[in-house]
Amino acid sequence: MKTRYGIVGLCALACSGTIEPGAELTGSSSEAASGPSPCSIKPWLMQSFFNDGFVHNPETDTSITKAAPNTNWSARPQLWAHGDPDAASAEQEFLLRWEFIPGDPTVPVGTICSASIQLYVTEPATDLYFAYQILRPWTFDQATWNQASASDPWQVPGAKGPMDRSSEFLGAFPALRGNSATKLTIPASLVQAWIDHPTENYGVLIANLANPDSLRVASRNDAEVSNRPRLTVSYVPRR
Repeated sequence: MKTRYGIVGLCALACSGTIEPGAELTGSSSEAASGPSPCSIKPWLMQSFFNDGFVHNPETDTSITKAAPNTNWSARPQLWAHGDPDAASAEQEFLLRWEFIPGDPTVPVGTICSASIQLYVTEPATDLYFAYQILRPWTFDQATWNQASASDPWQVPGAKGPMDRSSEFLGAFPALRGNSATKLTIPASLVQAWIDHPTENYGVLIANLANPDSLRVASRNDAEVSNRPRLTVSYVPRR
């Protein structure tokens, strides 16, 4: 038997991923007259973006560290984050970005209903790590603690300035276990903006400079493709 949902409130169900495939939509004539939001039209499609090593590399990343403020770490197989209020030189963060190239047939065309980041943890942390929106361009194979690119410094080293990153975090990765994947839901509206305005897509930064428990995750260079950072979206195709 198909589960039946009223149109009112359906988008909340759909965007949270709790609606079953094949669910029927029901509703009063007044609901239908006002028109459902795109996410309530039907169960959405899903698409994942990661460095598959074949078609193109839609994900770029690097770590930045205060102890080596002019070193770029983008060739490493792991990304790391660390914070220690008693040893500020130990501060480490990492940056992630998924590119959406105009005209690429793999880029969703429609309304993004949900989005999540998946990371594969190689060294666990017992406390939270936060995701912040990056607000300025950076170059993955040039970025360092001091520089967003070779010719452009961060407003504040460590991408700590109000022009570098959002003041509010997008979400938090919980206490993390080693050798396992962890997911963080991020606003669908943010990914929609990345797709609609690709030149303003600067990705996210993962950090908690008050957390002395270091975190390591697989990077885009990990030998196991399935371990690489992944962005998964659900969406309703544009009609």
